[in-house]
Amino acid sequence: MEEITRNLFETFIRHTNRSAETFKGISDEEVEILEDLFNLNIVMYSAELKGNRVVGLINRRSLSKFHETAYLLQWDDHVCYITKLSALFNLYRCTHCQKFFRYNSKLIVHERTCEKKTKHEFPTGVYQLELSIFERLQAFDIHVPHELRFYEHAVVYDWEAILNPIDPSSQTNKLQYIRQHIYSVLEFSNWFIL
Repeated sequence: MEEITRNLFETFIRHTNRSAETFKGISDEEVEILEDLFNLNIVMYSAELKGNRVVGLINRRSLSKFHETAYLLQWDDHVCYITKLSALFNLYRCTHCQKFFRYNSKLIVHERTCEKKTKHEFPTGVYQLELSIFERLQAFDIHVPHELRFYEHAVVYDWEAILNPIDPSSQTNKLQYIRQHIYSVLEFSNWFIL
């Protein structure tokens, strides 16, 4: 087992161009690199005590790109490998609504449709322009003739962007990026209408 671990560690060090002597651990951002490097889904849990029960909370969910999945427990500055979730956790808790579940599979199904999850709301509707000041004034029966409807100042912005190709290794079975917008120039004009 130690030889396998050493080989995996050396593969990671070579892949990330790091030094084994100065290695202090893997950051949360590097977990995805590990997944892609070893073709392995990684799900991170944390634990808390509720009475005499150990409750599992999902800290990081994998995109499930691979056949094999590793479950890890984050405890302080350490990470432990979990071979059997049910042997460690008595309950699982939704991080959105704090509801408890007896089985991990029930938690996963619940979190997809949890009511407390972040929802994006568009008060005026998607892609609808807000009313102008003149249209808002009309709601209060204040009418401004069309010949007097002008803005004293108008600002125009124009973003120019280029499309750079994206590294194909960052693609998944479900999502494929082809190019990335890179902003190159901002054109700015300030008009004064008198």
